Amino acid sequence: MGIPSAALTANGTRNVLKVYVSSKRTGGNGISPAISGAWYDKLNPGHGFMLEVIPGTSGDRLNIAWNVFDQTGKQLYLVGTGTISGSTASVPVIITSGGRFPPPFTSSEVARRSAGTLTFNFTNCNQGSVTYALSEPGLPNTGTVPLDRLTSISGQTCSFLSSGQIDRNGRPAINTALINLVPSTGSALKDAYNRAEGVASWAQFQSEMVANLGALDSLDGVMNNAVLPAAALAGVLVDDRMIIDVSKPVCDEYLAVELGVAGKCGGRTLARDIIDDSLGALVGPGVKDNVANDNVFLADFPFMGDAN
Repeated sequence: MGIPSAALTANGTRNVLKVYVSSKRTGGNGISPAISGAWYDKLNPGHGFMLEVIPGTSGDRLNIAWNVFDQTGKQLYLVGTGTISGSTASVPVIITSGGRFPPPFTSSEVARRSAGTLTFNFTNCNQGSVTYALSEPGLPNTGTVPLDRLTSISGQTCSFLSSGQIDRNGRPAINTALINLVPSTGSALKDAYNRAEGVASWAQFQSEMVANLGALDSLDGVMNNAVLPAAALAGVLVDDRMIIDVSKPVCDEYLAVELGVAGKCGGRTLARDIIDDSLGALVGPGVKDNVANDNVFLADFPFMGDAN
């Protein structure tokens, strides 16, 4: 399967292509069954929430019980089940009254009245908040309570995954080498780089690249022998797309279009050692990782041979 070149290049009027790929998570994000457990406000203990993720006909739902007190100090229980959407859940809650301790117990004696809505928002597996909008006389109408996990379900490992773009790939090793090179923020900056959607948003990482390019240039003991000064090279690499001039017949030189190499189409070939190319451009001429390319390549699709 292929794409007609005329369609790809608008009949030869747009021969320079800029290409990258991204991965997006479209499901399985946010609230998961592992959220289930006891939660409370650690700055104001003495009341708390029991949360349980339960299956529903159109997706998981959040079942909650808020063990709290009314304004007179009397115990109050707000209970309900609501829909989950990503990292949030909206739960209509009720107050029950009229029952008795069993036995005897007649469920028809229990009165249920609507008390409002609780909206839960989680930022990770252990922190979140709940915003209440209540209609019960004598209770505050609105407010927000911070939440911290108190207990977990035995055997449940929690992973709080984000939706949307989670990775992007243009030129090899750009994020690895030029973002948070000397780790100071954990993986946060690298994750932000991968999650940045839209070319216009990528400029925010240019100053980070300039600083790291300066550090890399010194690794061979010689300063200012990278292919371009740090500021200029960062300006090229921050646009993290493979650039290919399909009007040029020879495609054996990485970064050819970006660096203005005549007659070369740029991009990358499978057999090209891009890491050595990158080291030579970022550190200095002739710098290599001394790791041979032992992959097997084929002349026809899928071009890659069996894995080693």
